[in-house]
Amino acid sequence: MLIYLEQQAKDSPVAKAILSRFSDVNVVEIQHYKNVFDKKIGYPTEKCLILAKSDRLKLFPVPENYGYSDAKAFFFVTQLNCVFDCAYCYLKGAFKNDFPVIFVNYPDIQEELRNKILELRDA
Repeated sequence: MLIYLEQQAKDSPVAKAILSRFSDVNVVEIQHYKNVFDKKIGYPTEKCLILAKSDRLKLFPVPENYGYSDAKAFFFVTQLNCVFDCAYCYLKGAFKNDFPVIFVNYPDIQEELRNKILELRDA
């Protein structure tokens, strides 16, 4: 197995916990996850994973037609791609490669959620 580890994510407790579960793994340090994720590459014989820190807005409003018309609803992204390989999946091909990306900066996401909750309470 090959794990790409973004430099910004290497000190994350979540990244350390994930890496501690794999004893026989090759870890390649990268500058930014998009340097690998946005490339049309693939290793059909080797499983790959990317551990990264999300550097963009983490909360997105749920579209109106999703059944939450009366409430303020949001979703957040903690990973890109999927660890499963379902033959029927319509999401395959949505990105340039199929490496799962796990964003490990959960405290930042939690802070974003807290701020949004406080903002909505004050409104």
